[in-house]
Amino acid sequence: MFLSVVHSMLSGSGDLHPNAWVGAIMFPVMLAFGFGLLRFGRYLARDESRFLKDFLIRTLDAHEQN
Repeated sequence: MFLSVVHSMLSGSGDLHPNAWVGAIMFPVMLAFGFGLLRFGRYLARDESRFLKDFLIRTLDAHEQN
């Protein structure tokens, strides 16, 4: 859809629907949202490594190996 709408806009085709711009911006917006969601998730999990190690040590009665 994105490629079709962008191609029609660039070629100057006159058969575009009045709301065709939605098809042109939807893919970049979804891509940016996915990237932002991934970055936000990594930001929230930035201090989880030590917590997870401690949890496994307590739960499994395990010990860290160096």
